[in-house]
Amino acid sequence: MPTDEIEKLNTAETDGNLAAPYQSWEDSLVATKKTRLTKPRTVILCGFAGNSRHLAPYDRRNAEVWGLNEAYNHDFMKNSKGEFRVDRWLQMHRYEDWSRRNNPNDKRHPEWMRSEHNYPIYMQQKWDDVPNSVEFPLEAIDNEFFQNLMVITEEGKEVNWLEAHEHGYYTSSFAWMIALALHEGFERIEVWGFNMGSQSEYLYQAGSGAFWMGYCLGRDVQLVFPERTPLLLGNMYGYEFSQIMQIPDMEKRVSTLRNAWQPRFQKAAFVAGRRMQLQSIHGEYRNEELENKLFFEEIETTTDVNFHSGAIAELEAMMRYIRIRHPDDPLWTSKEGWVDRLAIEMRVTTLTKKITELKEILATVTGARLEVVHMLEEYETPELKKREVLIRQAELNWINRLNRYMGAWTEQKLAILNMDQRPRNTLDDFNLGSRLTLTDDEVTNVLDLTEDDDEVEEDYNGGQEDTPDEA
Repeated sequence: MPTDEIEKLNTAETDGNLAAPYQSWEDSLVATKKTRLTKPRTVILCGFAGNSRHLAPYDRRNAEVWGLNEAYNHDFMKNSKGEFRVDRWLQMHRYEDWSRRNNPNDKRHPEWMRSEHNYPIYMQQKWDDVPNSVEFPLEAIDNEFFQNLMVITEEGKEVNWLEAHEHGYYTSSFAWMIALALHEGFERIEVWGFNMGSQSEYLYQAGSGAFWMGYCLGRDVQLVFPERTPLLLGNMYGYEFSQIMQIPDMEKRVSTLRNAWQPRFQKAAFVAGRRMQLQSIHGEYRNEELENKLFFEEIETTTDVNFHSGAIAELEAMMRYIRIRHPDDPLWTSKEGWVDRLAIEMRVTTLTKKITELKEILATVTGARLEVVHMLEEYETPELKKREVLIRQAELNWINRLNRYMGAWTEQKLAILNMDQRPRNTLDDFNLGSRLTLTDDEVTNVLDLTEDDDEVEEDYNGGQEDTPDEA
């Protein structure tokens, strides 16, 4: 490909950067030879994490640069001249995975893989249609790193790990890269663009990454991270985190939530007031289009209010629970009381069940409203209009109730997350943007409290009385 054409290419084309392999900063074989003469022999591993992938020293000529998967289709793997920079590549997914044509990261990835490159692509095996493919030395790496790991079988026999489990511990491309770098004898490994912070990475990939980073340190291989890396960071067990929630922590959290709740409440009250005022207008002056718009805006604003209200009510109920269970112990009833993880997990189970029930009820009410709307398109009668108003109010009430429970549930899940020292971006299994409900007395009942609370905060519903049964 002519040089002038290469310079015009955008390496972040939507359809995939097929020119990337031709944009060499210099012959990769020369770079590889240089790393063997440089002490310490260095490799730069490049991943996808946006907080550091672009900071890797792609201009370094005395180090190898390794990339993976579809990273060539992004702008970050370039030196200061804007040239694509890499010395080795890894694509360790199954043939059926990388060759699929609906790849969301680059739909032309199969074509890129089957192009000629001036660097090797490590894969599960050598493929005839991938000219630069090289079989990953799995067996050699297994034998090198797992000979001292033993397993005691149920029969009491001691066997090697590989005999019991066939292969070593590799649960990510990051693990494959470090294992290969160690096997190749690199003395310094720089890690850029790897956070191990997403849901899938944290749940089943981070442990393997930590294992191989530990292997590096055990072999006296120097590891280098960017300043912003979350790798190998965490609270010291027993020193900096706890398996309990104490009253001071809850009080601090309630204060934060109340500060966030107040402006949301004011906005929701304003929207509800407008909607109610419009709803009171009859005849030719009634603006049904604006009514509908405000109805859905009210759902959105009260959703946020009740989500925060549920979280606050949950924490306040937990504090009352502590004080009621230990009324004669000043340490418990003041600042030293706590709720342990087991109680929180049981509470999450209870809230999850309640949420499921409320979602089913809400689906029924919403279905009834849609049916009335459909009927009004054919038969617009005063009775049907009144029915629609009642069902809308009922739907709003159930949404509010659901959102309060969701706020309570999320607060407890956050407590567990903090106890596990898990980063907040691993909350993919429950959407913090979703909302739920509960009233203070319902929390009290679940926690087995017996006191009468005259200050129960009702679901916010624009001042309307709760009328779910009317639907």
